[in-house]
Amino acid sequence: MARSDELRQVPDFRRGVEMPKQEVRSMLPPIWQIGILVGDVDEAVEYTSSRFGWGPFRVEEFQLTDAIFRGQPRSWRMKAAFANRPGPVEIELIQVLEADPDIREFYWSKGGGLHHLGFLVKDLDGILAELAEDGIEPVWHHRLPGVRLAFVNIDKIGGVCYELVEVKKRIVNPMP
Repeated sequence: MARSDELRQVPDFRRGVEMPKQEVRSMLPPIWQIGILVGDVDEAVEYTSSRFGWGPFRVEEFQLTDAIFRGQPRSWRMKAAFANRPGPVEIELIQVLEADPDIREFYWSKGGGLHHLGFLVKDLDGILAELAEDGIEPVWHHRLPGVRLAFVNIDKIGGVCYELVEVKKRIVNPMP
């Protein structure tokens, strides 16, 4: 056991301790969405609404057709619930209804819970090119009317996916 004088001192951020300033270049805007993988969207909506006050939720089922998954055109069916509460970040609860085993593995490989952080971007191609320089390629991408999106898996930081969404026209939610 370490002696108390050997223990690392942790700053107490509640008392106004300032972090050292670093120059950081960010290619991504602030987080727009948090995607949470659940076994049953309806149960998750009921629980998060009653327990945490999230909502109201908009629940939708949709078929992703001709999405490019690991270089191959694929389709799968999902159910999702979207809430713009609490705060400015949208919460998306995701349930995979029908999918091939490799697509299910992509969603469930780390179990349920946090699946992705979503970012609204202005130049999807530019960001994907920058990420490719670091060896980060999209796991899947898709085009919808007025919207392009790509999921990249950032294994270097725990495997949380980043959803990059480029919107060409104003919409409430970029998913169908």
